[in-house]
Amino acid sequence: WTKYTGVLIWKNQNPWTGLRGQFYDHLHDQTGGFFGVQSACESIHIQLNLVTFFIEVVNNTSAPLANVDVECTIWDLDGVSPYHHLIQGIVVPSKKTLSIFEIQYPKSEDAKPVYFLLLKLINKSLDTLLSRNFYWLHLPGADYKLLQGDFKLKKIPIRTTIKEFLPSERCRIHAEIENLSSGGQTRSQVWQMQDRVMSDVSVLDKGEISNEYNSPSLLCNFSTQLPLMEKGSSPRSECTEIINSSLSSGVAFWLHFSVFHVTENLQPGIDRRILPVNYSHNFFSLVPGEKINVELSFKSPRSGMAKLVLEGWNINESQVYLKFA
Repeated sequence: WTKYTGVLIWKNQNPWTGLRGQFYDHLHDQTGGFFGVQSACESIHIQLNLVTFFIEVVNNTSAPLANVDVECTIWDLDGVSPYHHLIQGIVVPSKKTLSIFEIQYPKSEDAKPVYFLLLKLINKSLDTLLSRNFYWLHLPGADYKLLQGDFKLKKIPIRTTIKEFLPSERCRIHAEIENLSSGGQTRSQVWQMQDRVMSDVSVLDKGEISNEYNSPSLLCNFSTQLPLMEKGSSPRSECTEIINSSLSSGVAFWLHFSVFHVTENLQPGIDRRILPVNYSHNFFSLVPGEKINVELSFKSPRSGMAKLVLEGWNINESQVYLKFA
């Protein structure tokens, strides 16, 4: 950002489905790259310089950024945080990128070959999270093969809570996702993502319905175990809470939502995805104890139900059914 003020992306929706550079397909289904670029183009942004391994803060606004904290936390594949560094009271001039400190963990003798890096930029006076960035990295000469095997097989406990459901011509949903793993109580675990607020959706009173399960095979029973969230009483006065129970602990990796249309005469093998869907966040990872709020909206089906599905690299699939008629 020292020489340029914008980025031109060529073929962000490329014509060849096999290429990996696209941000969305012909039905506007976004890929992980879409949300990666969305994060990278923040006017206030925290990042890792992959050449120098310095943490940097980018301030592309017209005003200086004062009294902010930079937090760096590293997590290994076992859910342990061996490295934590917090710098407080930083001032970043307008239109500048400021180098803060170098991460020393890769140079340590006990560094793991594959690890996760979580960066947070916090406005202490306003008690808000200005920027969050997450990396999966490996040491020089290593690779990412360890993300397969045991790391993928162990299922991380996740709680998905539907906070708000506003069915209308365009359905709006507010979901909270939390990694229930236990871990060291670093400051990073209590900060939540600051999301875009829907002004016409009121805050709901808390009334929880929970269901615990260990296998995706029980998902077919959700429609009878959990009351359907029906149209006509929006916003709902309760939330639906689903706990994906597990004894494993660690980083919940590469989580993403999708929405499906469910009808009585649905034929097996037919993909009934509802597209396009607008997400505030998608394709994200959560360290132990961390939460994220996701808002999504899509055109409401005229009949039947919508099925909200949360999948991930190392979690059991979660499903919530939303009734429209």
